[in-house]
Amino acid sequence: MKKLFLFVTALAFTLTGCEDNESPSTIMTSEITVDDVSFKPSRTGLLTYFMEGTDGVQDVRHLNLIKTNGNIITQGIYINLDLKEGRTNEGGSYIFHIGETATNLFANGIYVEGEMSYGIAGGTVHVTEMTDGYYKLIFEDVEARDVFNPSNNRMINGEFKGKFKVVNPTIE
Repeated sequence: MKKLFLFVTALAFTLTGCEDNESPSTIMTSEITVDDVSFKPSRTGLLTYFMEGTDGVQDVRHLNLIKTNGNIITQGIYINLDLKEGRTNEGGSYIFHIGETATNLFANGIYVEGEMSYGIAGGTVHVTEMTDGYYKLIFEDVEARDVFNPSNNRMINGEFKGKFKVVNPTIE
């Protein structure tokens, strides 16, 4: 009986552990804010695809976070990560402005709100590629700019974790 008790105790201890914040979870979490207002994309609006570069054009990883109301897109963050040649994954800190090309990773994108679109022109997104389509994105003072009305700019901050559906884009 004592051996059975020790075995069950050891098994229970083995199965109990600390949460690993870097491993994927089936739960999508979004702490992203746009101008301090919560942004939580729809689970069906998490899409990613990869496009291989040709003739001096870099490989690009696309990440789309889309919030819908029925079939209508109400908000979206569309990010393109420019991958350095020979990179095996997308992890790293990408900046949305011009810097040293030999040392920095670059991204570009747009933010959509209703019928308005904003070019993302400042800040950083920290990308952690976890496993099997799971990503963690941390938006740090990402500025989405309205080119026609600079007083209408948007600030994006916060962390997102979730699994992106891999899609194959049609190229014509």
